[in-house]
Amino acid sequence: MTEVRLIGTEHVDLFETLMEYEVSRNALSPYSIIIPFENSIDLTTISLGAAVSLLNDLSWYLSRYVKEALVLEPSIHKKEWLSRQLATAIRNEEIRPRNSKKFLKIYCLSRSEETLKLTRPIFTTREELLTLNLPHADPSSQIIIRLLDSEFLI
Repeated sequence: MTEVRLIGTEHVDLFETLMEYEVSRNALSPYSIIIPFENSIDLTTISLGAAVSLLNDLSWYLSRYVKEALVLEPSIHKKEWLSRQLATAIRNEEIRPRNSKKFLKIYCLSRSEETLKLTRPIFTTREELLTLNLPHADPSSQIIIRLLDSEFLI
């Protein structure tokens, strides 16, 4: 099973906003949606292809209300997410999964009052990852995202 995570832009209640529109509501209706942390939703699809297709169906809403659209494909890695662009490239066989390890974006989760919030992302390479001093060293509080080289910002 492949997971999809959508992280909303600031000042938008992502779940409520997506439910306001008939097209996005219909696209999401077959899925059980959970809210893992503030302004985000997770759902499970049957495959990488289904995840990419869902994101394509939601493209209009993603461009307006979503900061990050991520895919977690266990056959590639059990804990590292793929950016939407990388997931699409892998699904389209433009890149092999084993060649998708170099460029990373890392968010850490921090607790603010009773909610979990994301920190600013850190862009790094796999080689630099071992030397990074992340604000939250606990791996369970990190969201590691694999990126295409064109998405990598220094």
